[in-house]
Amino acid sequence: MSSTIRRRPVLTFYTRPGCALCKHVERLLRQLAAEGLADWHSVNIEDNPVLLARFGESIPAVAVEDGPIFEGRISEYRLRRALVSRLSASP
Repeated sequence: MSSTIRRRPVLTFYTRPGCALCKHVERLLRQLAAEGLADWHSVNIEDNPVLLARFGESIPAVAVEDGPIFEGRISEYRLRRALVSRLSASP
């Protein structure tokens, strides 16, 4: 009997200190990880001038590995749908 181990997508969470919306998204990412839908790490955009210029007014932002980037008010439904789609497409 063979089993297929599916690698969970990695999410990059772009944030900055004091971001109220970011706290909500962080809770969502923790929940998605607990459910086995994704792994994630956070990046403080204030530590990188290029990221600060790119995401300064668009945080929170979540980039799905090799997939879409969700910005601002992130839809839990759309993010979950993207993750499930990636999991079902992976070998």
